[in-house]
Amino acid sequence: MYQEIVEQLKQELKLRSATTVLGVWSALRSVISNSGITEHKNVVDCFFNSECYDFDGLRILRLGLEYRLKYAIDGEEYEHSEDINCEFIFDDLSR
Repeated sequence: MYQEIVEQLKQELKLRSATTVLGVWSALRSVISNSGITEHKNVVDCFFNSECYDFDGLRILRLGLEYRLKYAIDGEEYEHSEDINCEFIFDDLSR
């Protein structure tokens, strides 16, 4: 599931020539909305995350999707999260 969404996102970013935060956000939102991820039998939660922080002289803005999976293999139950993130790194903190 992860690989399919990432490939679709790459195609959408290229198609839109997305070079701004708004352009990337629009592409990410569109791909996720059309992916059917919330209807997958193993997905129990799905939500967008964002954060902005300063690190080592850089400002980093992260937009992401986290989805939680629950499934069984050989009678054992498992649960984990997967993330798809886009990071924007700014080196001029005066803006």
